[in-house]
Amino acid sequence: MRDMPISEPISREAIVGWLDNWAACIRSGQFADASLLFDRDVVGFGTVAIEAKGLDDLVEQQWMKVWPKTEGFRFDNASVETWGADGLAVAAVHWSSKGIDSRTSALFTRQGRATLVLQRRGENLIAVHTHFSINPAGERFL
Repeated sequence: MRDMPISEPISREAIVGWLDNWAACIRSGQFADASLLFDRDVVGFGTVAIEAKGLDDLVEQQWMKVWPKTEGFRFDNASVETWGADGLAVAAVHWSSKGIDSRTSALFTRQGRATLVLQRRGENLIAVHTHFSINPAGERFL
């Protein structure tokens, strides 16, 4: 278990700032900068990678298969829900982007949701867990 010193709750504004910063890195293709916002031992779940253990695995198995084929990635900051205490915060948020079809290069709308666990490290927030997924395609369960 990681040491988690007792500290002030992480503000919603700090969480939204982290989300905006990371999304800007993704939009600009600055994946090395985006990775600086993540713990080396992050565990991630995604639409492509069922489970990635560690930042290198997350970048290789999820990020590099999705983000280079994406335009206009944004979090919907109005949808952000946050919880947390003692230097940890959880954010649940919707996102949107345009995907680039690998065969035709045509753009298509892609919307989804994410859950992130952020940990305070000094003055910074670092992601220790992420779960990104595309919204369900409308399958109905009876």
